[in-house]
Amino acid sequence: MSEDSTPTHVQLVYGRNGRTSFALPDPLNPGNPFAKSSAFTHLDGRKAWAAVWAPLPAPFDGDYRLPGIDFDHWPEEYLQVGGRRGRMTFEARRLIDGSFRQLAIGRAARGSWKGVTQDPGARPAEPEEEVSIGQHSVWVFPHEVWTSAQITPVFRHWFEHGELPGGLTIRDIGLEYGQN
Repeated sequence: MSEDSTPTHVQLVYGRNGRTSFALPDPLNPGNPFAKSSAFTHLDGRKAWAAVWAPLPAPFDGDYRLPGIDFDHWPEEYLQVGGRRGRMTFEARRLIDGSFRQLAIGRAARGSWKGVTQDPGARPAEPEEEVSIGQHSVWVFPHEVWTSAQITPVFRHWFEHGELPGGLTIRDIGLEYGQN
């Protein structure tokens, strides 16, 4: 049985050449785009430093150029990774109580390391890990720093089930956007 290649999601890649969009899966990449063990190896921090994923806003119309999407105003809710394949952040933008909120996603703390324990109240007051994203940096907690191999199974689950798997930490990073 062949894997389905009808696009259901959009990937936006940001890098030194601006923004590039892809409707996936496609005939050259059928099935789950996160089926490989490491799906973000293209993020090198120089040519490409961020990827945003969202479900298509409407059923696929057959045009892979996606002319019906205004990428300056869409998507409103998404998942994104930024940085380079060996050191990246993972964020989600979600509508919460009438406003769009930016959320840092981390791995659940197992045991303790570098100030992170199973008790969320024991975290350091400020994030202490710097992750470079293009010419900018963001600060996150140690359990919010990911590699491509670590984050790929999370995206695989999201692609297959439409939601993030359990056991992740979610931290509101204080960016609020009004509902359009």
